[in-house]
Amino acid sequence: MTSENWSAVGSWATVAVAIVAAIVALRQVREARIARDEQAQPNVVMYTEPMEGDWQFLELVIKNFGQTPAFDIEVSLDRPLQVSPDHSAASIGNVALPSRIPILAPQQEWRALWDHAPSRSKVEGIESVHKGELTYRGERKKRQHWYAPWQTDFDVYRSPVELDFNLLKNTRRVDRKTVHDLAKTLDAHLASAGAALAEIGATLESYSVDEHKGIWVYPASPEDERASREEQARLRAEDLRRTREVADAIRRQLIPRESASPDVQDVPQHASPQVSEPDSEESGSGEVSDDVEPHDQPNS
Repeated sequence: MTSENWSAVGSWATVAVAIVAAIVALRQVREARIARDEQAQPNVVMYTEPMEGDWQFLELVIKNFGQTPAFDIEVSLDRPLQVSPDHSAASIGNVALPSRIPILAPQQEWRALWDHAPSRSKVEGIESVHKGELTYRGERKKRQHWYAPWQTDFDVYRSPVELDFNLLKNTRRVDRKTVHDLAKTLDAHLASAGAALAEIGATLESYSVDEHKGIWVYPASPEDERASREEQARLRAEDLRRTREVADAIRRQLIPRESASPDVQDVPQHASPQVSEPDSEESGSGEVSDDVEPHDQPNS
């Protein structure tokens, strides 16, 4: 081959290398754009999770793990989620799911209680496995292409859903105390304290004002208060004894005087006073002897 032929081969080889490099660069740009779009798009997932306060309760969670908000989230399942009855007379119910969630911000979630594991294990014929799909859209519109410049719809994303309540069946877990348990303990203590205070209040209301039937609070110590009360009782007894002695002395002084004074007889009100006859001298007739009989006056 002549030098001109070799020069032509080299030129074509350079062109081929340039074409391959361009294709690789375009592919890398495309992959970078896809990765950027995937990082920027929302990522909404529906799953189950035990409740933090009590792991016997299972919760439903719809969460956006993406970097951008998700809009118009809709859940479609093969059959309704069933929940165990609240009491013995009730029947199997369904979990209320929203027909549409308008928006979920990044790391925002929707959470609801599904069921209680011990209660659910006592019910027969309840469905525990559910499958479905979760659809949502992002905040950006679809990328317009040269063959469809009129296309202005938003990007719609889909994620599969598979819920199984029996995933934690026959499993064990360490019971860990949390703030929720502390709050329940405090509520129990407050309830018992309230009942005790109510009982104390009722007891206090039943007391009267009598000192021996009520509750008295003294600022001094019990020994000092007891000694003070004993001293007060002793002083009251001493005063009473002195009062009795003075009363007895006065009584002894009054009794002899009453016995020495003559008795005064009361004159009955109905008795008439006695009138004495006048003497003979005052009447002018002299003394009349008892031996001389009086003469009869002659009849006129």
